Amino acid sequence: MIKIPYDAKVALHYNQLQHNDNRNEPYLDDKRNNQLGILLTNLPRRSTRKTLTDLGSGLGLWSAMLSPYFAQIVSIEPNDYLREKQKDLFHRLHIENVDLYPDSMPDCIDKMHGEAALLSDCIGYVDDWLDVYNKLLQDQHLQWIVISGGPDDDRLDNGEPTNTRHGSINSKRPLDSGDEWRMKNIAEEQGWATKMFDIMKDEIADEGSDTDRWLLILER
Repeated sequence: MIKIPYDAKVALHYNQLQHNDNRNEPYLDDKRNNQLGILLTNLPRRSTRKTLTDLGSGLGLWSAMLSPYFAQIVSIEPNDYLREKQKDLFHRLHIENVDLYPDSMPDCIDKMHGEAALLSDCIGYVDDWLDVYNKLLQDQHLQWIVISGGPDDDRLDNGEPTNTRHGSINSKRPLDSGDEWRMKNIAEEQGWATKMFDIMKDEIADEGSDTDRWLLILER
């Protein structure tokens, strides 16, 4: 497991928010700890001069943790309840370089102007995720994109869409196995340098392997 230079205050306050929501899971479980370690050891060049767009930012986990490493963060979350939780978190931690917006995909893609983008467990939340993905790849401002995903514990056995927590999106249809490698190949065809990580193993994934929790980094 990578040792990560995270701010302990962030972990403490985010954990408090989770327990206020009657959730007992730890803030930095193995998945989140490894994911954060991978992110912080693969940041874009001169990240402190760049703007990161955190798409589908939820409770503000990654916006808060990455705020010291970027000049500005644009946190995009369509759910009013989750945005209020983010405001509370950022206020407690005196984070001043995060701007919150209520937009949702795919409409927000055309409004992005940052050099970096993060989509953590959210690209499968839209009907045509491949169209959203291609728009990201073709955005001339973007130099660094991170997409993570994996099996959805809330998905019904029959594969039908399920409602997301707090009702952010009504038709959640997670990616199918192998779609992460499809995204990697598409990006490489368009000239992006790519890295696929197995989050739970905390290492580069074997080409074409069936990863339980994956993280794809694109850079140009």
